[in-house]
Amino acid sequence: MLKNIEVSNKKNSATFFIFLILSISLALMGLITLFSASYFFSDFKNGNAFAIINRQLFYYLVAVVAALIVFFIPLDFYKKKSVKVIIFVFTLILCFLPVFLSKEINGGKRWINLLGFSFQPSEFAKLSIVLCMAGYYSIENNFNNSNKIYGLVFPLFIIFIFCLPIFLQVDFSTTFFIFTLGFVIMFLGGDRPKAVAGLFILLITLGVIYLFLSGDFRSKRIMAYINPEKYKVEEGFQILQSYKAISNGKVLGVGLGNSVMKKYNFPERTSDFIFSVYSEETGFLGVLIFIVLYGAMVFFGFYTSYISFEDRFSYLLTFGISFSLSFQALLNLGVVCGLIPNTGITLPLFSSGGSSLLITCMMIGILLNASRKNYREVVKWI
Repeated sequence: MLKNIEVSNKKNSATFFIFLILSISLALMGLITLFSASYFFSDFKNGNAFAIINRQLFYYLVAVVAALIVFFIPLDFYKKKSVKVIIFVFTLILCFLPVFLSKEINGGKRWINLLGFSFQPSEFAKLSIVLCMAGYYSIENNFNNSNKIYGLVFPLFIIFIFCLPIFLQVDFSTTFFIFTLGFVIMFLGGDRPKAVAGLFILLITLGVIYLFLSGDFRSKRIMAYINPEKYKVEEGFQILQSYKAISNGKVLGVGLGNSVMKKYNFPERTSDFIFSVYSEETGFLGVLIFIVLYGAMVFFGFYTSYISFEDRFSYLLTFGISFSLSFQALLNLGVVCGLIPNTGITLPLFSSGGSSLLITCMMIGILLNASRKNYREVVKWI
């Protein structure tokens, strides 16, 4: 028995430190890539090559402080009904604000400007929906009722309420992301996985049909994905530039700071398409290193969920966060490689911007908290 406890102790402590090292490594890689992708454009636009990276470093300072705060908050704190209600209401208010207060940019109202900074409230919904859904299914009665029809109604209500303000912001990519995230927790947390999966497929199919029939630039994005050459002046321009950047990288890349495509009119080179610049400068080898490191970080996130299985709330929370981190990266890489239409989803720890970075670091802080909790409980048991 004691030997088994010692082995468990070592595994849990290893999970914590490996996950921490992987997170820091990816963050440093992201900062180096961002500086390389931004300094030429930043110097041209702002007269200061360090303007974008300096702002990102400030965002990192805020994000790390937030990560430390959630790292030291006991996970049981989020189980409290009052805490879940506050998170739910606060996120809804925050997500409705851009609908009424923000200016329309690229066909959507997604940003709020405050004290010279802009932030995207929908990013907060990614973490909030996981916390609320995990909290809902952690209650025994809710889990027991999940095999009944009416047991599906309230979790569906939570998902649609979270999606509504983001849909009204005309941000369909994030709406789809939040919608999928909610259904993943619903699939794992309840007792009717087949019904949940069938409902998800039905609603996603209806959503795709709506996009095709809407006749706006989103349907053009889908057509540009199918035939980018036909729309190379408008919607297909970004992906064609991305193809060129990736192909330039070949096996070993052109070297850090030597990207050619970033010096030309390459939209979103520091945000949605930053991985194109990274691929050009580091080549196939750099892409492989990223996939290994990011894949390992996500793996240890899911492993943290696995070792938290006895606590339903911790299990669903850590699984939802791990899925969010992996799904967001997959969507971004899929766009960059031309595998899916342009979504506007950023690459965690790489893309510029404070909102996504803040939530990503808070998610990492919670995962570290969960792995530390398991480690601490084993030590306490000994």
